[in-house]
Amino acid sequence: MSLEENVNENVKPEISAEKKEENGNGENREEGAKPARRPQYRRPRRGQRVPKAVKVEEKEGTENAGAAEPKTEERRKPAQARGRQQGNRRSLPAVKEAGERKAPVRKPSRNNQKEAKSKLKIIPLGGLEQIGMNITAFEYEDSIIVVWKQNISEDTEFLIYGNYYENKKWLFNKTKDSFYRDGDEVRKYVKAQIKHTYLPDSYFIAGIDILKDEVKPYDTSSKFDTSLGRYVKSGDSTKDGFGIFALNKYSVGKFQFTQGIRYDYADYEFYWRNASLNAPDKRGTKDNAKYNDYSFELSANYLYSETGSTYLTYTRAFRTPTASEIYYTRNSERLDPQVQDTIELGVKDFFANTYISASTFYKMTHDEIYSTIPPEFIGMVNYNIGNSERIGAEIYAEHYIGDLTLKSSITYLHHKVISGKYSGSKIPSVPNWKVTFGAGYDFNSNFSVGADAIYAGNTYDLDDIANERKEDTGEYFTVDVFSQYKFNNGISLTFRINNIFDEKYNEYAGFWDDNKYGIDQRHYYPAIGRTYTAGISYSF
Repeated sequence: MSLEENVNENVKPEISAEKKEENGNGENREEGAKPARRPQYRRPRRGQRVPKAVKVEEKEGTENAGAAEPKTEERRKPAQARGRQQGNRRSLPAVKEAGERKAPVRKPSRNNQKEAKSKLKIIPLGGLEQIGMNITAFEYEDSIIVVWKQNISEDTEFLIYGNYYENKKWLFNKTKDSFYRDGDEVRKYVKAQIKHTYLPDSYFIAGIDILKDEVKPYDTSSKFDTSLGRYVKSGDSTKDGFGIFALNKYSVGKFQFTQGIRYDYADYEFYWRNASLNAPDKRGTKDNAKYNDYSFELSANYLYSETGSTYLTYTRAFRTPTASEIYYTRNSERLDPQVQDTIELGVKDFFANTYISASTFYKMTHDEIYSTIPPEFIGMVNYNIGNSERIGAEIYAEHYIGDLTLKSSITYLHHKVISGKYSGSKIPSVPNWKVTFGAGYDFNSNFSVGADAIYAGNTYDLDDIANERKEDTGEYFTVDVFSQYKFNNGISLTFRINNIFDEKYNEYAGFWDDNKYGIDQRHYYPAIGRTYTAGISYSF
């Protein structure tokens, strides 16, 4: 789990029905690497004069702890191929990573154009008269988020953040051409932290968090498997996680320094899935696993002028398997934890009415956990592909014309596997190029609308980690529109129409799950079409 996610005192729980990665929550995993975010430069609201010189001020916590948004890419989390789970796995607030593409969530239906339905409730707790005064619950579809903040003194505050998520899992039966109930996914997360400001623009944060992740099969009875000649059982797969973290930000003169450390421990109990890609002697048997490691963050930021700064950041992030990854691996191999080292160098500045940032980065991923179809298999499975590297650069700009904001970005990413059997191969489902354009208009200080256009380049087939076929999958150009209303108490409501023109493209392609017609049959997984989503965030 990334250090930044768990020390962020500016908790902004975002709940999206479908395309959460495009709303700034990123990587599928609740424990992926999430370096510090890009500073949120905001044009002054209507009625406020645009200053000629805007001093670069870092927000507290990791909204921009001395670094811009990571230009690192994380391979999109594969949607499960037919015959696998179609459910959604949600995560805590996360960072959208440039170049990233993830499969939108599918409802249990063959029609990928199905619209998301929004059912949002804001529940003030503790007898409060005002929403969000210091404790509020947000309920959206299958997820409940509770945030509470209390000032202990003028310089010290205490925060608790809790999340409960439950999802009904469905699988697709190709023979009957229908979905059937497979089980439930349940996720419980609690974080408590204390923040003390000891000098102007300098503070210390310490806290703990606890995670319980469960995958609960619908049918847990023992069944006789004739191919194995024995009884097999399906049971709960659980992950109990514990983390402790500390972060210090110190400002002196024109310099800002951030140091952070986090320790994670994870304990698993699970039943190996009774499926052909697991080892025969493991299928349907109970097992356990334990992981522990440290994550680090070091960053330096230099404010070279009233509007500009340059920064250098190093992060090491530790990721363990999810509860649904650990019980289905290649030949029941024990997954190694994934460790990611990232170095990023960047500069950001404000010229007249234009904000510009540019950065370059290097990211080394050790024992990358990958969900795909190895060449020697015919189905989706989880395994470590070895070490990989990503080298890239991004330029981002925002231009302000009255109440109109124009923004654009271009990202290039060079990526490849550098160890193991597939050394030298590009990573499937990862594009080299991503280009975005957008515009937003503020009608007043509370209500705004906007649109984003996104282009992503081609990738290799999901199963083609050996790069034996053409790099011709997944190229797309989509347009999203959105509106946002900000209340004066810190709550913001967002409504989006993603892929408004219903662009047709393939999210994935590959050769898998084809016992009926043979392995030479290529399969396509269409991307979801037009969707409607609603979201909520709360800023302290």
